[in-house]
Amino acid sequence: MLKKIALVLLLPVLLIIAVLIFVMNSRAGAQWAVERLVVMSGSDIRIPEVNGSLAKGMSLPALRYQDDDHVAQLEGLELEVNWSSLMAGKLMLESVSVRNVSHQQTDAEPDASGLQIELPQWPFTLCVEKLRIHEVRSGEGDALVLLENIKVNGACIEGDEHRLAVTSASLATLGVALELRQVAAEVRGPVPLTAELSWHYPEHGWSGTGPVSGTLELLELNQQVSGPFPFALEGTVAPFDGPAPLLNLHIGWQEWQSEEIYLRAGTAHLSGVLDKYSLAYQFEVEAPEIPLQQVSGNGQGNLEGLDIVDATSISDMGDVRYQGFLDWSEAIRSEGTVSVSGFDPSWLHESLSGSLQGEALFILDESDEVRFDGFRVDGELNGRPLDLRGNAQAGPDIFRCDSCRLLAGDNEIQFDGFIDGQQIDAQLAIRAPSLQSVWPGLSGRINAEGSLGGPVDSPIFSGRAGGTDLAYAGWTLARLNINSGSVGNQGISFSLVAQDLSYDNAPPALVTAEGSGQFDALNLMLNWESDLFSATLQSVLNLDDEQITGILEEVNFSGPQVGTWVLDEPFTIRSDATGVSASASRWRNEDSEVTITTFEKVDQVTVFKAALSNWALENLQPLIPENQQLRGTADAEVDVSYRDGAWSGSVEWRQADTVLVASIPGNEQAEISIPRARLQLLLAGGGATASAQLSIEPDVSAELQLSVDRVSRDAVIEGNIELTGNDWSWVSAVVPELDRLDGKISASIFLAGPAMAPNIRGSLDWKQGRIMIPALNIMLDDVDLSLAGEPSGAASLTGTARAGEGTLAISGRFERIMTSERSAQISITGDTAELLNWPEYHVWVSPEIDIQSSDEGWELRGKLGLPKAEVQIRELPEGAVTISEDVRVLGAEEPALRPTRYFGEARLSLGDQVRVQLFGLDTRLAGDLLIRVPRGRPPTATGEVSLVGGTFEAYGQKLQIEQGTLLFTGPFDNPVVDVRAIRIIETFDGPVTAGIHLKGRALSLSSEVYSVPAMAEADALSYLVIGRPLSQASDAEGADVSNAAIALGLGQASRITQQIGARLGLDQLNLVGDGGQGTALVAGKQLNKRLYARYAYGVFSRLGTLLLRYKLSRRLAIEAASGERQSLDILYTVEKQ
Repeated sequence: MLKKIALVLLLPVLLIIAVLIFVMNSRAGAQWAVERLVVMSGSDIRIPEVNGSLAKGMSLPALRYQDDDHVAQLEGLELEVNWSSLMAGKLMLESVSVRNVSHQQTDAEPDASGLQIELPQWPFTLCVEKLRIHEVRSGEGDALVLLENIKVNGACIEGDEHRLAVTSASLATLGVALELRQVAAEVRGPVPLTAELSWHYPEHGWSGTGPVSGTLELLELNQQVSGPFPFALEGTVAPFDGPAPLLNLHIGWQEWQSEEIYLRAGTAHLSGVLDKYSLAYQFEVEAPEIPLQQVSGNGQGNLEGLDIVDATSISDMGDVRYQGFLDWSEAIRSEGTVSVSGFDPSWLHESLSGSLQGEALFILDESDEVRFDGFRVDGELNGRPLDLRGNAQAGPDIFRCDSCRLLAGDNEIQFDGFIDGQQIDAQLAIRAPSLQSVWPGLSGRINAEGSLGGPVDSPIFSGRAGGTDLAYAGWTLARLNINSGSVGNQGISFSLVAQDLSYDNAPPALVTAEGSGQFDALNLMLNWESDLFSATLQSVLNLDDEQITGILEEVNFSGPQVGTWVLDEPFTIRSDATGVSASASRWRNEDSEVTITTFEKVDQVTVFKAALSNWALENLQPLIPENQQLRGTADAEVDVSYRDGAWSGSVEWRQADTVLVASIPGNEQAEISIPRARLQLLLAGGGATASAQLSIEPDVSAELQLSVDRVSRDAVIEGNIELTGNDWSWVSAVVPELDRLDGKISASIFLAGPAMAPNIRGSLDWKQGRIMIPALNIMLDDVDLSLAGEPSGAASLTGTARAGEGTLAISGRFERIMTSERSAQISITGDTAELLNWPEYHVWVSPEIDIQSSDEGWELRGKLGLPKAEVQIRELPEGAVTISEDVRVLGAEEPALRPTRYFGEARLSLGDQVRVQLFGLDTRLAGDLLIRVPRGRPPTATGEVSLVGGTFEAYGQKLQIEQGTLLFTGPFDNPVVDVRAIRIIETFDGPVTAGIHLKGRALSLSSEVYSVPAMAEADALSYLVIGRPLSQASDAEGADVSNAAIALGLGQASRITQQIGARLGLDQLNLVGDGGQGTALVAGKQLNKRLYARYAYGVFSRLGTLLLRYKLSRRLAIEAASGERQSLDILYTVEKQ
């Protein structure tokens, strides 16, 4: 019984197992399960065929879904299920793949009430390990959206809460690759979600990354975008708010650069849908040669363009506004009004000033032509009104300006015509009495009227033009006249006269030209005459569309440095779009000849071959000093070509019988024979090799070998210089500053490295040398000098010489000689070396000086001893007067102010044998001075120099120097002077010492007379001058004392002359005047009751005046004067209480 019951119970279980086995492992079971799912969904889903089984994998060749709003179809769906995962409450689809998905919207106006998703609950979690969809198409035609290569990894959705988590998902659309990571969403209602979105647009180098949050109704984006123009993007997207996503995006960037244009601190705001959006933006524009632009604007548009554009740019240069539309649907088109206000023309040129405004209708059409219809620019330019009007059009092959007129001050320019392709047709009229109003730097007057027509590269001007006092960019022209007109069919006749044509103050030239004929045979005559250069050319030109051919029949030109050259026979020049070429030609200059065998420049290839023979070196006379002449001849050959960016060929120069004749003082001449002078240059492989040889009789020779890897400033150089010579007697004729140069000089120098800063090694030696320095009148003997270079670019210097009975030595080191950062350290030492040897000056020095170079100049430090010196100056040369800085000599060139290039300090020590004899002073000097030369300031001296013994001649007497000091505290010419000179006179009462005391600054000395024992100043001066008191002086001696008083200075002389007058019994003896040219010594005496006599003697004018006054009554007197002028006056005196 139990078995029967167990069998009854087991049969349903076996039946269920059998059904499951059928459903899971058979195609029919899989199709039955799919049909049941379609019925349960309640949707219009059609699956015509099911393949495979639920257990081993199932595929659906096609699946179609349709409702009231959408139609979707899947093709090639395959999936594999891991049924064992159900044991854990999870259904795992190990892989799902779909070949393609297509979708179309059937309702033109879908429900815009918002996205709401409601899914039924199920008791397990559905996971997809890998999902691959090859292609998804949504829409059709222009509205087609194509998504490709969709990949989803690790996606799970819970059956009860419908929470979705996706590890990663990616797809590609419109060339953009998108990737989502860490997706978390709830698949219900508006589907709230968060994710990390990154994308890459490889074709244009764009990419971005950042978080995405919100719902499918409103997504919030925050992206950092990298690419050619990086920016930050944030905002919202409503994907299902209407037929197209609704955008509300903000863009910001720090700096965008395109070539030399920078867009900085930019922001933009876009709102709406792509078919209808609003755009607002602002940013700064920085570009070369224009001020900072503040750009802002707004617009409304769609995917095909902006229907409304309103953009404004504000800057120091002025304001610009554009209002119109911009369309890019097929070709870029735009039309609108451009207006400019407050434009500052100084941004065009610094010499322009004023304010301009303007307006035009801007049109850009499909032909890429730009038009400015009805343009107008007016305002003020350099204080004069300006008005520019017309219609302009520009394109790839055309430029047109219709009825264009410029009024600038008194000037008027009219242009009406066009350039179309290779043809020009225009009417031109210019009336410009003041060209400086038209353009900066342009001046003068010009009038022209006529037409331009024909080919652009050779147009015919028919009309007249004339100008006076024209100047621009260094060119000046006193007068210009042009007459031109067409003759017959494409014929032309013209004449040109340009008087006093000059550039950069060159000698003015007279230029005339005449031409006539057809373009296939245009006769041209050109003349150029000036003090610097003159030329005459007669040719026949053939002008056609393909080339210009000219036959030069007669040409001659002459100049001070080249002589006169004449074309020997006609030759032809051709020029076309590919280049220029010339047939062979020969030119003669007396016995000289130049032959040009080949000249052509075609495309990127240039070939030139020429030869010079028997050219007189006298033509180089303007380039050498006036006291020298060059004789001899030269030959040269040139054979060079330029191909593939490099020169090749050779250049050679040879001189024969060269003699340099130098005039030396004494109307003598020295002839220096140069038997050999040769230079050869070889060009190959982009580099060059040069060699040169020079010999000077009787025994000097030099050779140069040099090579560079390329002909440019950054070339690498390698070479050597060899020099030997034992006879240098000719040097003084060329360099008068050096005389009696003698000794053996040899050099062997090697160069290697960059051409602008090569390393130098080798040596330069001067042995058994001797040289006379005329400026110092000293001879240096036994000169032994050596300069040695090192591979590092440094060099060391050592040398010794004998100067008189003393010696000199020099040593030093030079770093980076061939660079701008060169430096030097030099030490000069010596012992009683003769420095100057003239009759007036004979000086010996013992230097210990260190010299160091820097960017600021040469710094000197050390000591300079003067063990011995003899200075003897009897009198100043005639005219040796210091001219005041206020004096200006008319026509004299102002010396260029150069900064001090020497600075530092040195101590000057005077030895025991330093003696000076000048202007009556005979004494020995002793002391020390610290000499300072500050940077950029005059030198100064600090220290004290003593006058040791000696005499000072003054007032006809030799005064003994009792004491004397010169205290230097600044400039050399203004020390503090303190000198006492005395005379001792023996008298019956004992010795009397009379002296003079000089004190104060040298430029404002004061003097006083003193005596021991003390006495009146007049007596002290009398003892100083004549050796006895004033009371014992004769009239002549009194005058001597008076002159001595005047020499003391006006202030002190007045007191002394009064004392002298009293001693001599005069009623008046004094100085009158203010110390200027009118100062005079006046002596007067009342001869009797009525007669008074006075004599005045000019201190500076050296003229005397005698005056006699006779009193006729108490009020009336008569006065007679005789001197430089004679006079007789009657004087009437009225006395008032």
